[in-house]
Amino acid sequence: MYRPHVTTGVATLALLAHVACSSSPATESMMMEGADGGGTSDPGTGSSSGGSLPQGGPDGAAVVMDAGSTPMSADGAVVGPIGLDGGALADGAAGHDGSSTTTTGPGDAAATGDGGGIVDILPPATAAVVMSTFTVNQAGRTGADLVFTVTGKESDLTETPFGIDLRLEDASGNPVLAFTDWARNKTGERVVLFDNASAAGEATFTATVTLSGYYKSFPSVARVIGSIATEAGVSNAMVAIVTKQAFMSSGQSCDPSVLVNRCALGLSCTGKTPVCTAGVAPQVTKFSYFHGTNGPRLLIAGTDPADDLSLLHLAFLDASSHPVLVDMTGNGDYANSYDVDGSTLSVLGAFFDSIQAAPMFDSTVAKLVVTPIGASTGSGSPVTASVATEALGATGKSCDVRGFSGCVAGDTCVAGSCVTIASAQTAAAKGAPVLDPSAPTIATGYTSALSLWGDPPQGCMPQGVHAFPQGIVHLHLSQSVSTLTLTAGNSETNFQNGLFVFDGTGSQVTGSALGCNGGSPSTLTLKNMSAGEYTVVVNSRDAVGGEFGVSLE
Repeated sequence: MYRPHVTTGVATLALLAHVACSSSPATESMMMEGADGGGTSDPGTGSSSGGSLPQGGPDGAAVVMDAGSTPMSADGAVVGPIGLDGGALADGAAGHDGSSTTTTGPGDAAATGDGGGIVDILPPATAAVVMSTFTVNQAGRTGADLVFTVTGKESDLTETPFGIDLRLEDASGNPVLAFTDWARNKTGERVVLFDNASAAGEATFTATVTLSGYYKSFPSVARVIGSIATEAGVSNAMVAIVTKQAFMSSGQSCDPSVLVNRCALGLSCTGKTPVCTAGVAPQVTKFSYFHGTNGPRLLIAGTDPADDLSLLHLAFLDASSHPVLVDMTGNGDYANSYDVDGSTLSVLGAFFDSIQAAPMFDSTVAKLVVTPIGASTGSGSPVTASVATEALGATGKSCDVRGFSGCVAGDTCVAGSCVTIASAQTAAAKGAPVLDPSAPTIATGYTSALSLWGDPPQGCMPQGVHAFPQGIVHLHLSQSVSTLTLTAGNSETNFQNGLFVFDGTGSQVTGSALGCNGGSPSTLTLKNMSAGEYTVVVNSRDAVGGEFGVSLE
């Protein structure tokens, strides 16, 4: 499977500043009331079904909730649903796999042994990019993931290796239909982008692709045929046998990257010379409850050496620290606490979650208490946060892309520092892939900024889609067109998204959006487009973002 590609020159996942990742089949993402309730996608896609969480009201207050209405408490305070907007990052962690590699001539059979054997199944590639090694490992804290690692060489630095064309097979060579394309057809093959960034400009490179939850969902995967995907084509193909992850007990040596092996649940891999030791309960290290124009947001980060976080227990309080009863569904089922599923949040000893609440929720719930609970290690210490205003830094000051600290109006947070939006837009545009109807391609890239081009036009996506990750594509029209259709409905896209388009590029973007589609997959048709340059914004529908492929239909 191959289509011509153009890719982003520089790409970084917007929320990758911390190490918390998701190793689950799907990233938790429950949108606020008004979400379209789209269905849960494939394992590892970083998106999940819509829904809603608690309505709210003070103790004893009746809450009336009709379709399209705004719930209000007896004293007039407007309250509403808390919706999870996602919190786990796409799992991009990878480390040395420790397996042996064997390369033989074309036509030889795949090595079977104990896994990790590799066979070059095609003659040496004539393209500039050559795959040197290819391994596949069962990985992750529970052994649920698949991690693909390639090493390669690029002779002329012009082809931009950006991913792996994967073909999954069982032990008998039959395809394992683990992927679903945007037309809902099952397939055993897909081009998947490298974790975090392409290998542009690297003469030799090592890159990984992580499919979170795939080994748990598709345990019959026994071998994989892989080729490095580039803008010009694909490299030679190689076969890798899946290397099973070893299971270690207390006192045994372990791999902190949970690739080669993993400690038993309840143990953590720690020490200068890492060994499996008794785990400790997860602890919250940062907890913020911030006002917001679309409702307050909860940000929770912490440590979890055993990676066994199970729940985040939230308790609702008033300004005097008294419990506040909240109508959890709008049906009169009042409670003063709520348990957030945290089972997918903790990876490599840390976790992070972002929770979006409805407008005016903070007028009733003045404080929140969060208690992290480990499945086998017990409860960590409760931490309280009062509703507050996010600290904003000026240009050059530090910030946190997760939202714990932000930037003043006109600035945005890039790599931990506040920079002007205009300069950030210019820099992003320089690295943006280009789509051109005269040379049809698919543009692939990664979300790399939080609302750098503003929130989606009102009414295009659910109300809770605010300050979420975005990526862009540069659309070049050498002549006017009567109709042009863009779609993110490609196998390279692994998160729920929306598309909107502006006239101009970089800081020269002008006017309001020319059009927007918030469906997932997003397909947008524009009419009577003049020749010129345009910016296509790919906006995540949750706080995670990920990889995308945009093409012209």
